[in-house]
Parts: sequence; structure tokens; C-alpha cells
Amino acid sequence: MSERRAVASGPSVDTGSPLSALIRASWLVMKKRDVRNFGRILEFLELTHKQVPHLLCYRHHAKLSTGLRGKIMLHMMEEKKPLLDVLSALNRHFPPVFPDDSDAAQRKAVKVQQCKINFRRLVLRMIRDETFRQHYVENTLHLEYGDAFMAALEKLLWEFLYRLQIVLNLQVLEARTQPVVDKDHHRSPPIQPNPGPSKLRFV
Repeated sequence: MSERRAVASGPSVDTGSPLSALIRASWLVMKKRDVRNFGRILEFLELTHKQVPHLLCYRHHAKLSTGLRGKIMLHMMEEKKPLLDVLSALNRHFPPVFPDDSDAAQRKAVKVQQCKINFRRLVLRMIRDETFRQHYVENTLHLEYGDAFMAALEKLLWEFLYRLQIVLNLQVLEARTQPVVDKDHHRSPPIQPNPGPSKLRFV
């Protein structure tokens, strides 16, 4: 199967697993461009990143996380949410002082931080300047964060979900291939997917 076809169909999932259900739900939200639920994808991404930090490289995680956060913010502008709500969300997703990325390669970290700073400035200007906000939303937003941006974000998400599915499949395979021992010996517990992410729900 070509990469293009795989991206279109989404990661292969085992519907019997709660984590696989979350993988599929995340993919469907992205395919439907359901920006209202992008926060759920972001929550799933960050929780998984904490539990399996080496699943994605720094650049991949940063681009996907920042892209989801940015689209959430811009959607609030498009829907003309109260500006205080927008500011609150901005401080949550793009705080004035960003988390320390000292573990990442210095040049990559600096570039990501600068992108976040520039985006924060853009949103702050839209909050303060109604004329600029209206012009940007009506004339510029779809050019900078439209179909091409969403296609790139979709591919980043697919790669994340695909790698996560591989890890899940390996865990299931190890669980199924545990050696059978006689009743006088203790059976080694099978490796199970971490149940943490299964607590998340998509609306």
C-alpha cells in the first residue's frame, strides 16, 4: 500500500482495544475537520507523549502539537468567541513563557519557540485590533491555515497514530505469545496497553 493510500484510509486498528478506539476516533475527527474536537486529539497526543516520549522526534511532536493548538485558536476567532475566552485559551496553549525545551537540539528548540512567539503576537493583535482581526479572518486565514495546512497536519497525525498502532500491535503480539507454563509455575503477566488514554472521550 502506498503512503498516500494509507493516509487516506487511516491507521489499521484492532477495534477490540480501547486504545485502538481512541486512535480511530482521533483519525475520524481529523478527516472530518472537526476542529471543535481538536482539543481531544491534543489531549490524547500530549498524554501519549508523556507515557511514550520517544514515539515521536522533537520536531514531529512540536509541529503536530503546535499545529493543533494554532487551529483551535483560529477557530475561536472564526466563530467570534468572546475575546476574554480567546485570551484565556491563548495563555493556555501559547503562554507568555513557554516550557523549557532544553532537552531538544538547541537550534530546533529555538525555531519552534520563535514560531510560538510569532503566533501569540498574531492572536494578541487580533484581540486588540478589531479591524485587523476582521480582515485577517476574512482574507488571510484561509490562505495561511487552510487546505494545505490541514493536509500537512493530517499527515503528521497519521504518522503519530501509525507509530502508536505499531507499539500497540507489538504489545498484543507479546501478550499472545507468552509461553504456556504448568500450574506449578507462575505465569508471567502479559504486556497490556496502558489504560490511561482510554479515559479520554470524544464528544
